[in-house]
Amino acid sequence: MALVLVAEADPVVRARIAAALRREGFAVSEAGRPAEALNRWARERPALVLLGPGPVAPALCRRIKAASASAVIARVGAGDAAGEQRAFEAGADDCAAEPLSPTVLALRARAVLRRMAS
Repeated sequence: MALVLVAEADPVVRARIAAALRREGFAVSEAGRPAEALNRWARERPALVLLGPGPVAPALCRRIKAASASAVIARVGAGDAAGEQRAFEAGADDCAAEPLSPTVLALRARAVLRRMAS
């Protein structure tokens, strides 16, 4: 199955998301800081990057989308319409708002990759 990079600062949230993705059959790489995420992305070229919420997420998204065909799902805070707007303007293929269901996020990942393949 496809490789997914989970870029999330919170180690508990990152572990929950990674576990759900693995249960759905994805190969998973994890990064806790933006610089680590960029290094892993450049080295591994995942099919999908899941970006955690934060002020640097749009910049990471722009950089990834400008240099690759990797899909990006950006996570945003509950009710953060401005965050969703920034994510889509930066090139995100989808957004997922908190509260987060890791299982639903894994299913969204599968749907985004299916759309990208067609």
